[in-house]
Amino acid sequence: MDENALKELATQLACPKGKTGIEVGEKMNAVNGAITQHTIKHLAPQHGESIVEIGFGNGKLSHPIIEAIGLRGNYLGIDHSAEMVRLAKSNLPKNYINTDYICCNATNAELENGSINGLVAINLLYFIDDLSAFFNRIKQWLKPNGRVIFGIRSPEVLSALPVTK
Repeated sequence: MDENALKELATQLACPKGKTGIEVGEKMNAVNGAITQHTIKHLAPQHGESIVEIGFGNGKLSHPIIEAIGLRGNYLGIDHSAEMVRLAKSNLPKNYINTDYICCNATNAELENGSINGLVAINLLYFIDDLSAFFNRIKQWLKPNGRVIFGIRSPEVLSALPVTK
């Protein structure tokens, strides 16, 4: 891929849009399936919990979280891609009534302090400009003993990807 194509791909990875964004969302499912399963396993969402997922892609990989929290739990997906929010809503099975998706920058999301049991995000931290502000925001949202888990690629894997530039 030439430099312009790599820049376009990086832009789509950060905020998928349009037909290319839809394709990127599907590719992310294939590439991120294992890391997502592993991360969700370590978050260990429980029945009745309130869980936030930031950067959920097209939502297909989020279903294990929603199933784990059951009908008494609450799932909130936050993404700044309107395309991914739209796709996640359309990919959601109709019996998942305790879910919501919002389109906004995660650092600016308006959640009630002390309102969530857990937060998960996969391959997101690379796109956050002010990590301190982001982490402080998450800390406010968490209930006592709340948990946060980030799935990230190793520096070695990232440095080998041409899109990382």
